[in-house]
Amino acid sequence: MEDRLYDSITSVFDKFGGGRELFEGKDVFIKVNAIDFRDQCYTSPEVIGSAIDVVNDSGAEEVNVVENVTQSNVTRVVFKKIGLDDLVKERGANPVYLDEEDSVEVGIGDDDKKIRFPEILYKNLVEDREDSFYLSIPKLKTHSMTKVTL
Repeated sequence: MEDRLYDSITSVFDKFGGGRELFEGKDVFIKVNAIDFRDQCYTSPEVIGSAIDVVNDSGAEEVNVVENVTQSNVTRVVFKKIGLDDLVKERGANPVYLDEEDSVEVGIGDDDKKIRFPEILYKNLVEDREDSFYLSIPKLKTHSMTKVTL
């Protein structure tokens, strides 16, 4: 199954010039859904593993798998419980628990409302965005604060 996943993920990136064009020499941040231990609440580990492999094989400088859980959970604990922590490390990527990261204050919107934002994401995806790539791999699911996430 993983070969099929790898090929499917590769074919998606081929539509944008290929993995090398997108990832080579960049720090890649793969945003997954891993907000809870229940199966319906996290992105398939097989998909995450294949995505890490594709990104690594495309020459990424560094691969990070990021999440910030909700509902009073702790990202590190969720990653450990669902096996994502070990999978990410075995594939040569770094788990990033955004709820444990330092944050910076940034202004958003027309009124420059101040919010706290993970510093690692701000530095890499805002300040140094040319050297970074953000890849979202969501889980299709219902959501208590909206209808669905896709």
